[in-house]
Amino acid sequence: MNELLTSGAFVLSLFGSPVYASNLPIIDPNLPIETIEQRIDRVAIAHNIATTSLYNLAMSESSLGKARVGDERKSCGIVHFHSDYYPLENSKCNDDEYILNRASEMIAGGEGWKFTPGNCYAFATAMLGRLPKMAEIIPNSTYPSVGGLVLFQYKIKHIGVVLSVEEDGFWIKEANYEPYKITKRFIGWGDPRVQGFWRATSD
Repeated sequence: MNELLTSGAFVLSLFGSPVYASNLPIIDPNLPIETIEQRIDRVAIAHNIATTSLYNLAMSESSLGKARVGDERKSCGIVHFHSDYYPLENSKCNDDEYILNRASEMIAGGEGWKFTPGNCYAFATAMLGRLPKMAEIIPNSTYPSVGGLVLFQYKIKHIGVVLSVEEDGFWIKEANYEPYKITKRFIGWGDPRVQGFWRATSD
């Protein structure tokens, strides 16, 4: 035993068999390190989901990991799992592989709407505070109001938050117009997909 402890060549023992440093694989320091974009692509492909969906989610939630902690330090990870709904061990918050795989499973399973960038209603609520239920948000105005909502009809109902009103139309901010992405865009007057506008009332 003393010989094993003092031998510089001995590294560890597996099932009683010594493993020596000379037998370990050599890692080439010149091999490229996987980028976060490459990791996102690899994980998304493994789960058979669109790579843009997972990329947009990670970018919208944390700028690809640059801002990992969310509101009131309750959200963690590259896609901001909220601890009230998805409690994770602290050690998992910075484990991109684990987080991306778990998010991909949710997207593949039809649960992507649980992420704010994948849910126009959740995003509008995050911006404006408490809102009526989605089904109860119906047009109550013929003109957009800053801080109000615009209602669209695409394949499904979609809402965006009105940021400003101009002569030729209005600017909005929304989630999931592009899958799992938070976007800002200009809507011209007469857009046939606009169903009307909603604003909070004192009633």
